[in-house]
Amino acid sequence: RSARNRRMSTAKRPRVTAPAAAPPAAAAATPAPPSGLVDLLIVVCNPTKKKKFTLPKAEEEADAVRKLAEKHGKRVEVRHSCTADELRKLLAEEVRPRILLFIGHADATDPFTRKCTLGFTDTAGAAKLLDPATIADVLSHAPGLELVVLNGCESEALGAAVAARAEGA
Repeated sequence: RSARNRRMSTAKRPRVTAPAAAPPAAAAATPAPPSGLVDLLIVVCNPTKKKKFTLPKAEEEADAVRKLAEKHGKRVEVRHSCTADELRKLLAEEVRPRILLFIGHADATDPFTRKCTLGFTDTAGAAKLLDPATIADVLSHAPGLELVVLNGCESEALGAAVAARAEGA
């Protein structure tokens, strides 16, 4: 150990006391979070119906992020398929995450707007596309959602739309 570390370890340490307990009224004013509340929701949308669209590292990425977050005491939920309706329900009712990580295609072209959108998947592994404005609306109105990470190609425009909606909300 360095001389500085030895000095610090042998120096007299200040006495640490526990903070005073909060008055009962203050404790009652802050309700405990619902049991379903998580810090991080990871949504992996990996289309498996058509082999050329499969993302070979998607599950591995999700697992690595989950392990890292849990190592730091974060509560994590991972979903391996998700439609837009399921995402809305997860964000607003079931898990109410602070952070959303989407892993999947973000370069699918919406047939009506011709803009890039997220490629959601159903439980059978089929891709489900959604209007980018609807996705931005769902994400920007999710209660308690503080951060959205879109891990997909061409997701910059959709991310900007989500940010713009959130700032205007």
